[in-house]
Amino acid sequence: MKRWIGLAFALLLAGCARESMDMRQVDDLRIGVATAPEAPKVGSNVLRMKIEDASGKPVRGARVDAVVFMAAMGAMPRMESKPALAEKSPGVYEGKFGLAMGGSWDIEVAIAPAGRAATRADLRLTVGVPGVTWVTEGASNAAPGDSAVATVVLSDARRQEIGVTTAPVTKRKLDYTRRVSGRVAYDESRRAEVTLKYGGYVRSLRADFVGQSVRKGEVLLTIYSPDVYSAEREFIEAVAVRDSLPRGAAADRAADLAAAARQRLALWDLSPAAIKQLEYSRKASETVPVLSPVTGVITDKMIVQGSAVMPGQTLFKIAPIDPVWIMADVYPYEMSSLKVGDPVRVSLPAGGRALRGGRISFIYPFLASDTRTGQVRIDVPNGDRALLPDQLVDVEIAVPLGTRLAVPASAVLFNGDRKLVFVDTGGGRLETREVKLGAKAGDWYAVDAGLSEGDVVVTSGNFLVAAESRLRAPEAAP
Repeated sequence: MKRWIGLAFALLLAGCARESMDMRQVDDLRIGVATAPEAPKVGSNVLRMKIEDASGKPVRGARVDAVVFMAAMGAMPRMESKPALAEKSPGVYEGKFGLAMGGSWDIEVAIAPAGRAATRADLRLTVGVPGVTWVTEGASNAAPGDSAVATVVLSDARRQEIGVTTAPVTKRKLDYTRRVSGRVAYDESRRAEVTLKYGGYVRSLRADFVGQSVRKGEVLLTIYSPDVYSAEREFIEAVAVRDSLPRGAAADRAADLAAAARQRLALWDLSPAAIKQLEYSRKASETVPVLSPVTGVITDKMIVQGSAVMPGQTLFKIAPIDPVWIMADVYPYEMSSLKVGDPVRVSLPAGGRALRGGRISFIYPFLASDTRTGQVRIDVPNGDRALLPDQLVDVEIAVPLGTRLAVPASAVLFNGDRKLVFVDTGGGRLETREVKLGAKAGDWYAVDAGLSEGDVVVTSGNFLVAAESRLRAPEAAP
């Protein structure tokens, strides 16, 4: 009994839908569309389509695709339902679809009879309102899933009621600020390693821990080297012979030998002052001072007191801490808008105070392998040592865009990948127009295409205008 009651109810719904169908000529097809229930509800519904050819014969075996959707608006994402339409009887196709909320929903259908191109049509339904409204008739170039562009006519009273304001599109001087994360790094161009060209033993170690600050020319350690000690004695003896001989060929040869001994000490990195002192005192030193080549901090130390060292062995690594580099990560598509010399501002994260400014000094011609992002380098002073290597910082890069055609950010509606504005064309008409936008500069977007200087756009109330355009687009069409 329940089965027969259900069947009778289904036939009743189908009959109601069939009676309320409004058949329309679209290309060479006659199409009727209805829903069950006739007044769509939130939840499950049935979409019913009747398709005939020009002579009134049912079109059998067609592929019928449909999408019922509500376009994205503000923070609300696009919602859609795709009924799986199947042929229930000759030329009659049905499928279930769901409506997640009340309001107006757009329907886009594509009908492809066997062996021919698809015919497309746009319709609209409203929850709780009987019937389906035809928005466009005839062939449509839009594929299912796109939003129809509409024009709405609003009276002055209606504009005031929903708070519509407008502003002309003008050219403005725009500055685009890009906020990215950055990491403090040592200045690689000023880093140094301390190595020896001779072997020996550490006699005294003055730079004895990592992190110690040193200055250029400061003694880091002293080395006892039998080779250097022997070379010093040879130099002293050569100088003594040179100075003891009268002018002549022998004195010249002695001078050459002294010069060669001096050069040997210089090639072993003895300072000119140390060699001069050796020549003056005529006394070889058992220890050789090793000096810091740069000012900075010790980042690595490979020796201790009494260590034996070999030629070429690294003893220290020293890095300068003023200035430092900021390595900022940017998306690959943004790199083309940056250039060397662009000003930046560096601050500590989590609301830290602004520290200092700088400029982009280098743009790396490759992506970081781990993050797949581009990198730019910023040189900043660090005399107060407020920035520490490996520290994370916030970076604001100011990119001057020059004088550009600009539209207020409040005028733009985002519909998936599309950017839309309402243009006031006069006579109360508000026309939906798709635009191509450039970078955002504060409360403005640079306009690349879609608008001309002097166009008047809606700057507030546009969400309500969008709702009006979906509800009233058929009546507003010329």
